[in-house]
Amino acid sequence: MVKFQLRHGNDLLAMDAIRDCDVNLKEQGQLIRQDEFTVWSGRRKCQRHVFLFEDLVLFSKPKRMEGGLDVFIYKHSFKVQYGRCGLTESTGDDGLRFEIWFRRRTSKNQTFLLQAPSSEVKHNWTSDIARLLWNQATRNKEMRLKEMVSMGVGSKPFLDIQPSDAAISDRAVHYIMKSRGARTRASIAVSVFDHSNPFKRSVTSDPSAAGPLLLQLPGALKPPHVQSNAAPCWCV
Repeated sequence: MVKFQLRHGNDLLAMDAIRDCDVNLKEQGQLIRQDEFTVWSGRRKCQRHVFLFEDLVLFSKPKRMEGGLDVFIYKHSFKVQYGRCGLTESTGDDGLRFEIWFRRRTSKNQTFLLQAPSSEVKHNWTSDIARLLWNQATRNKEMRLKEMVSMGVGSKPFLDIQPSDAAISDRAVHYIMKSRGARTRASIAVSVFDHSNPFKRSVTSDPSAAGPLLLQLPGALKPPHVQSNAAPCWCV
């Protein structure tokens, strides 16, 4: 308990010592830890005091002012966001280095190689960053599910409709006349046509002879996009 209180007090003093910072640190969540690292960014090597918040990683340059006051000059910061921040827990042969990268929309990714003063510090940092990214991934998934349910998507289980005799059983084409009943299944009504005199209307005393001819088809009409061997399946 005493150790936690001392650490919390040191964190508050370190936050107050950050200078020239244009980020509202009160909106970045709790300060998890802060330590000094040797940092490589490309070919550039420098000493940086790094702060890890719940939603932000902040790099600062340690500087001692007149009177022995230690301050931290703000350099840059990056949001800790799942999908835009990545971690390599171990790199190199000394066991003290790890790598974090940040994805940018307008330029190439920014990668930092950090060398911790001890293996314990490295382990604490990599464990905390991995935990933050995992928690954000879980939170994002829950939010997406809630949005899908609110839009009516994903609120019902998928229903697999199996083929049966009752499903699309009648594919016949019917032609219905006013004075006659519906034609039989799989039939098409075609009127009588005199090819010798196409402009002459046929007149006959037999009313049934003037009726349509029935052309029996070999089988039921099937839509061209449905194969006979394929089992139709829909998701509802």
